[in-house]
Amino acid sequence: WAYLDLVVVVLGLFDYVITPFLNLDLSRLYLLRIVRLFRLTRLLRAMKLFRFLRELRKLLAMIGGCLKTLAWSFVLCFLVMTVWSVVAVETINPLMQTMKEEGFWDNCEDCAQAFSSVWNANLVFYQTM
Repeated sequence: WAYLDLVVVVLGLFDYVITPFLNLDLSRLYLLRIVRLFRLTRLLRAMKLFRFLRELRKLLAMIGGCLKTLAWSFVLCFLVMTVWSVVAVETINPLMQTMKEEGFWDNCEDCAQAFSSVWNANLVFYQTM
């Protein structure tokens, strides 16, 4: 861990101190982006503390077990919202286009396009939730 910390600290110093003086754009260097991700591995060292906290470890294990169920819940919610978006495109979009032709939304182009596609309808529904 000591060598990894040393590399992370040296590259962090290079990133924050030297690059502004040299006017380098490091956002294009993908290797340094990967090294920046290694900074997160320092957080793994904190996991050693959890050996002494039995209840906290149990709680983290339960949260980890719930993630799969939570992910499937999000998928189910997305599918239900998509079904309602299809229904909205088929039923509400013709009304919206008629209202557009009558001049209800002269100043708002997005209002007339809100239910023109399933993607737009999904976006409207998620924004209103």
